[in-house]
Amino acid sequence: MPRFFSPSTHAAEAALWGPALIAVGLAILMLAAWWPSAPVVSAMALLFLGATGATLARFGRHPALRTILAVHIVVYAGLYALYFGAVCHAADSATGGGWNLARTADLAASIWPMFAALRLCFAALRKAASALMD
Repeated sequence: MPRFFSPSTHAAEAALWGPALIAVGLAILMLAAWWPSAPVVSAMALLFLGATGATLARFGRHPALRTILAVHIVVYAGLYALYFGAVCHAADSATGGGWNLARTADLAASIWPMFAALRLCFAALRKAASALMD
């Protein structure tokens, strides 16, 4: 019986859901231009998960996979941290309107896609490192 969200199980299906998650994440980020309380942190997390799926589908057997994934993690985790910090800063600023349910739900909902993307990345890094040792 496969474990809940087993990276090896879902990495093979990454080509199917990666582009869709990228499209959803970008659509929400574009919507934020007209809807200030759009869930931008969750959108960034979905974008990271989709980009991880697409990256693994495209470069899964590439000899430089470890370098590609390291850059991928640094870029998307950095962007996620910027979005997370911006939402927290806006909530704490005098004109930001304070903490509300929408901001809290956005931050909470972004945790699972980030965890899933990082889990896929680190599983692929472990697999690439063990293949290198063989």
